[in-house]
Amino acid sequence: GAAQVTRRAGNSAEGRVHVLWLIAPDGGTGALGVLSPRGTAELALPVAAFAGGAMLAVSEEASGAELPDLPGTEVFAAAPIPAR
Repeated sequence: GAAQVTRRAGNSAEGRVHVLWLIAPDGGTGALGVLSPRGTAELALPVAAFAGGAMLAVSEEASGAELPDLPGTEVFAAAPIPAR
């Protein structure tokens, strides 16, 4: 599946980006991609995201770096993904 994500407010600090994460029901995490500073980004979601109990979360990470396996900073926004 895929999700269209639109930033409605907030900016990253200079040299930082907002990263969207999938948090699985078992606590596993995976970076889905960097949120666009403006406009809408389309990000691929693994099928497991729709099994129920998964969440999307956002953290602020260093720009230009490879996406980490885990958020390097505190998650500042999170929301459940409705089960299909």
